[in-house]
Amino acid sequence: MATLLKSYLRDQGRAISILLLDLVDALAARAGEHLEVAMPGRTHLQHAQPVLLSHHLLAHAWPLLRDVDRLHDWETRAAADSPYGSGALAGSSLGLDPQAVARELGYSDSSANSIDGTAARDFVAEFCFVAAMTGVDLSRIAEEVMIWTTAEFGFARLD
Repeated sequence: MATLLKSYLRDQGRAISILLLDLVDALAARAGEHLEVAMPGRTHLQHAQPVLLSHHLLAHAWPLLRDVDRLHDWETRAAADSPYGSGALAGSSLGLDPQAVARELGYSDSSANSIDGTAARDFVAEFCFVAAMTGVDLSRIAEEVMIWTTAEFGFARLD
């Protein structure tokens, strides 16, 4: 179970990273189309100072890139040791080669301690933090889209 959970989260982390980079590319492309477009900058929905639309759009790209970095850092730690071969607690007498299987599964090594290999869930908690942080960053973009499409603002229009 531990190997399946870790492998599943690793797959999901890579998929999320790809989607985040797609969104960064879309933000960068839109920013590139509007390099000279000024807009009212706001703080707490109050007018602050003029800013460039491109600068504002890219303000959303940077946190997403940090999220991708966090996912990459997490992946490096998660890939360091495979729980495979740890058995239910103290290894297996089946003559398995945990290091070979770990390499086949994309891990750099097998767990050094079988009890830790089956019991560790810190990789789950860390993944949850990165996912939550990513959700906050995506929520910021969604909030702006909602505000920008209101009649009061009228900065954008959705299909």
